[in-house]
Amino acid sequence: MSFRAIKTLIHLDLSNNDIQGYIPDWVGEIGGNQMSVLNLSNNSLIGTIPNVYTNWSGLEGFILNGNKLEGNVPTSLNKCNNLRILDLGNNHLHGTFPGWLGDLPRLEALVLSSNDFHGDIVTSYAVKFPFPRLRVLDLSHNGFTGQLPTKYFQNFNAMKNVVIGSSKPEYVAIGPMYYSIIVAMKGVVHDIPRLLVEYTIVDLSNNKFEKEIPNLNMKPTLLIEGLI
Repeated sequence: MSFRAIKTLIHLDLSNNDIQGYIPDWVGEIGGNQMSVLNLSNNSLIGTIPNVYTNWSGLEGFILNGNKLEGNVPTSLNKCNNLRILDLGNNHLHGTFPGWLGDLPRLEALVLSSNDFHGDIVTSYAVKFPFPRLRVLDLSHNGFTGQLPTKYFQNFNAMKNVVIGSSKPEYVAIGPMYYSIIVAMKGVVHDIPRLLVEYTIVDLSNNKFEKEIPNLNMKPTLLIEGLI
């Protein structure tokens, strides 16, 4: 049976394999609007990300890290209002910063590291309060230029209002899966297999930013390279 025929599928994890070729256009039909998580990370996928996800109103996790994908971030993702994790790191994606992602009300983690993005990070006037719930921002190892976007940092309310939970740890989860991330602290790479909800991460290292650092009023529990 093809995955395409499974209309009730809500979680598809094919990560850490050697899947090759293109992502088929019909992948957006899997599960209909019930799809919650698609994880195709650490494979050998090529080509562009199909612009087919407008029906995935329930999508929470979209993880394509560690492939060979090219092209731009598909604008159809702006219809996924429940998206919490968008991890497209370690590919060959290009274009300018997709500021329209700031309009996603539930986005907690945005990882675009180790791609070929370039240009100034320009804030969108159409988005008044961008990235209200963002806790993880990794733009490292790209070609971003210009000044750091003050508007974004001033609106990172989820980072500024970190609440340390009880003694029982709480982790970021999408569906049945804990979200894992690899970060660099002082040049040392760390694998975090389960990200605590109280962690805040900003990594802007290895770009071409210049001028002043914005005045930040944050209380991050884990601040990564680029702003230190």
